[in-house]
Amino acid sequence: MGSEDEAELGHENDLFGTPGRGDLPPQISPRRERAPPLGIVPFAPPSSAQMATFDGGAIMQMLEKCLAENRRLTAESGKRSRQDKDEEDEGEPPVKLYIPEGYDDGWTIINNESRNVRPFCGDWKERFKSLGRRAKPARDTLDWEPMGTLTVANATIKRMHDRGAILTIKMFFPMNHDVSSRSAKISYKGTDGDFVKETLNYLEPHEPWQIVESLSIYTMCLARIWPDDWSGHALTNILIKYRWLATCGKSRSSQVKILIDFINNVMSTNATYGRQNRQPASYAKIEEIMSNRIWSRGINRERCQTGPDPWSSYPDGGRIPKNHEQQLAPGSAHAQPDTKKGKRGKGPGASKGKTQKAEGNHCRGFNSAAGCSQTSAQCKYKHACSRSIDSNRYCNKTDHNADGHT
Repeated sequence: MGSEDEAELGHENDLFGTPGRGDLPPQISPRRERAPPLGIVPFAPPSSAQMATFDGGAIMQMLEKCLAENRRLTAESGKRSRQDKDEEDEGEPPVKLYIPEGYDDGWTIINNESRNVRPFCGDWKERFKSLGRRAKPARDTLDWEPMGTLTVANATIKRMHDRGAILTIKMFFPMNHDVSSRSAKISYKGTDGDFVKETLNYLEPHEPWQIVESLSIYTMCLARIWPDDWSGHALTNILIKYRWLATCGKSRSSQVKILIDFINNVMSTNATYGRQNRQPASYAKIEEIMSNRIWSRGINRERCQTGPDPWSSYPDGGRIPKNHEQQLAPGSAHAQPDTKKGKRGKGPGASKGKTQKAEGNHCRGFNSAAGCSQTSAQCKYKHACSRSIDSNRYCNKTDHNADGHT
């Protein structure tokens, strides 16, 4: 027998045993051993005692059992990897906090563990039902030292602790911070005028930026008294979307009235919900109120959401003036052109013929997005639309300005 045949026979004897010694279990060559994959049950070679007692059938059963267990572990491993991937897509699960026994009043006794809970993300209907209508204790100050002093009346802050109380935007107008010390307003009610009611004399905001400031104060107060109430943020986002009605085509006084009417209507709706322990009006509900309000005034919704920048200080409503030499002077809404370019009247600077029409006597402030700081009676210039209809005529309508001309 050649050396190659002897080597092959010796290898077969190592694998299947030597003939004549009985059916011995197979030997695993040390050079063929490999580390088992993760999650796979390795096959352990039987001991010398097992080799003397086990037969081939028992070994096959053992192998089948190991293979079945490996298939099960492999399937579970794949399932766990899919679950881990899904959990990564959905984000981390909520963190559970154990709140030890103790007390917290928000002022003198503070339980920091109870304040580490993440913002509420559950059922809002049940949340506001559990909060109830009134926040206790009803204080007249916000105790918010890092924010400084908010110019809002103490009576207004105390009233906000009742979700069922009707609020109006003028209550948060900074000019009304001293309304409690001001002379009250007397109103008579009843058919015979025998019912007298004394109310606080709140001043009304008359400029759009005053409404912006008042709404900002309302949102800050709401964050301190009812942190889960989103009304202030929703109102601000919707009014930004509608550009604070700066491009609605109405006069500035009409713009202010529509804004006040819209905000007060939302606050009244929330007061009704508060008396029923319901959640405040949603973003969609508030936007529906806005759409109904501007529709009732004959204002196009798409027009309010487009147009010039409402905060621009330039006549064309842009952020950058088209002609730097003709931009308005700081703080002035009535800067008039140089007399050399044509001005109505007599003299060397006066223009002749159609060049008079280029400027006219219209108020530039009224015809810009910034608006005029004076009323039509106070301003010496004409509060009328300065848009040209043809080469010889201006629009001259007083119900809109040049910025809202269509």
